[in-house]
Amino acid sequence: MGDWTIWRLNTRMNLEGIWGRGPDDIFAVGAGGAIVHFDGVSWETMDSGTTRSLSAVHGRGSNDVFAVGLGGTILHFNGITWRQLDSGVQTALNGVWGRPGAETIVVGDGGLVLHSGTDQTGASNWAAPQTQLTSFSLAGVTGNPEGDVFAVGYNGVVLRFDGQAWDIMPTGHFDPLNAIHVGPCGEIHAAGLWGLILNYGN
Repeated sequence: MGDWTIWRLNTRMNLEGIWGRGPDDIFAVGAGGAIVHFDGVSWETMDSGTTRSLSAVHGRGSNDVFAVGLGGTILHFNGITWRQLDSGVQTALNGVWGRPGAETIVVGDGGLVLHSGTDQTGASNWAAPQTQLTSFSLAGVTGNPEGDVFAVGYNGVVLRFDGQAWDIMPTGHFDPLNAIHVGPCGEIHAAGLWGLILNYGN
C-alpha cells in the first residue's frame, strides 16, 4: 500500500461529501456551498451558486453530477456550470445517488426520498414515492450497477429500491446508521453510531 497524500485547502472549509469518476476527476462538497474539483494535479474551487451547506455529491459522469444539502438544495453540474434545481422541499437533504442511465435519487430528513423526472416541458422535477415507508431521517444512499438503491438512517432503518418500489429491509437493530456500501458481489455493509457495522450477504 502507498502513503497518504495530504492537501490542505486554503479556505479550510469543512467538507462533507466526496465522489469521483477517476483519479483526475473528483468532486468534494461542504459547508457554505463549497464545491472543489480535483483534476489530477490540483484542487480548484467551483462556483456553486449557493451558500447553503452541501452534504453529498454523486454523478454518472463528469458532465452529470448532483450535489445536495440544507434547505432542500439540489445542484446539477453539466460539465461547465453548476445550476440550482427546484426540489420542491425545504428539508435537509443528506444523500444522493444516480442510478445508471436512469433517475437520480435523493434522501433526507424525516424519511424523505425524492426521485428525479421530467415534466411535459422537459424541465427537471422531483417527486416523492406514493407511500413513505419511514419517518426516520435518512443519512446515506448507494446503489449497484443493476440499478438497485439502498438507503440508511435513524432507528436502524435500511430501505431498498428495485427500480419499481421501495421496501424495508429489517435489521433487528435500532441504532442510527450513517453510511452504506454495496460490494461487487452484492454484499451490503452499513455503518452507524457506537461502532455498529451491519453486513447483509446474498
